[in-house]
Amino acid sequence: MVAQTSPAAPLFFLICGTNASFWPMTLTEIAVILERLGCPSEKSAAMASQLDRRARMDAERDGTSYKATLARLLGLMAQGWATPGFRPKKGE
Repeated sequence: MVAQTSPAAPLFFLICGTNASFWPMTLTEIAVILERLGCPSEKSAAMASQLDRRARMDAERDGTSYKATLARLLGLMAQGWATPGFRPKKGE
């Protein structure tokens, strides 16, 4: 099964850009993106680690790239499909 691209995935590219220099992203860079989306800073490092691990697992399972899978997952998070305390910041 191939993962579908989230409609919010372009938001990920607006946040971090598509420049090849961003890839591979570090956990710190993913944490910064999560904070920009509204993740509490004290939870962003742990969430970044979990998101990275999930993106790698899903990419391998679905036969997609890590980059596309991470974009899809961040897009879902941007829509607010995360824990109750995690809501995207308006205007970002």
